[in-house]
Amino acid sequence: MQNEEQIPEISDIKDLEEFASDDEQAKFSLSGATLYGINAVIGSGIFLLPRTIYQDLGPASLVAMLVDVLLVLMIAVCFAEVAGYFNKNGGAFQYAKSAFGDFVGFNVGILGWFVTIIAWAAMAAGFAKLLIQTFPSLEGKNTIISVILVIFLSLINAY
Repeated sequence: MQNEEQIPEISDIKDLEEFASDDEQAKFSLSGATLYGINAVIGSGIFLLPRTIYQDLGPASLVAMLVDVLLVLMIAVCFAEVAGYFNKNGGAFQYAKSAFGDFVGFNVGILGWFVTIIAWAAMAAGFAKLLIQTFPSLEGKNTIISVILVIFLSLINAY
């Protein structure tokens, strides 16, 4: 029988001394995190929904937008706070896994993956719709425009 060495398990959560003297590079720089947040806001329908909101709510739509901004900011601050306690990237998956175990972490991760796929498809379809409104000669090419956009953005992300 081989003599197995016991290797202590390293927690994914930072302890306070390590957190205070952390010399590693930040996962995101401030500018990177800011651009990521702007991308999330723009990508979530900021170009497609306001007209509908304005039509349905009238002047109260400005109040609805401000309430929405406050809610999103509170969620962003919560995520920023929790991210400071972890050594690994992974966002909500890592947080849920650490707090509730592997099963819940897996479910949060897989649901996040599905939501991302649906969001990419919705944004690509919205982009195609706006592009066709700008250039009517592209009428009927919604699918090909959406596919080309997703491939193009994937290539940019890969390199």
